[in-house]
Amino acid sequence: MREMAGSDGRLLTVDEWVELEDPDVGRQELVDGVLQEPEVTGATHDVVAALLHAVLVPWASRQGGFVCAAGVHYAIDERNGRIPDTTVFLGGRRPPAQGLV
Repeated sequence: MREMAGSDGRLLTVDEWVELEDPDVGRQELVDGVLQEPEVTGATHDVVAALLHAVLVPWASRQGGFVCAAGVHYAIDERNGRIPDTTVFLGGRRPPAQGLV
């Protein structure tokens, strides 16, 4: 996993991380203030993700919730942020249209 700090070499905060608009950054996550590229995945990962979504979407819908694919940014704390492959929201909870959860 390749690591890199902000363009000026300093550690990033989650607020700075979510505002990055560099297309080269892609789905990098923030670990201890440092951007980390996710592991390279392949077809098996994508098939499992698709099957997981196929099972979770109807279940979550019956619970009054919904399922999000990768793209939701979670702030764990000030210097750590993750982008999970799948997120389930239940109980009427909804993430913001943009920004951190």
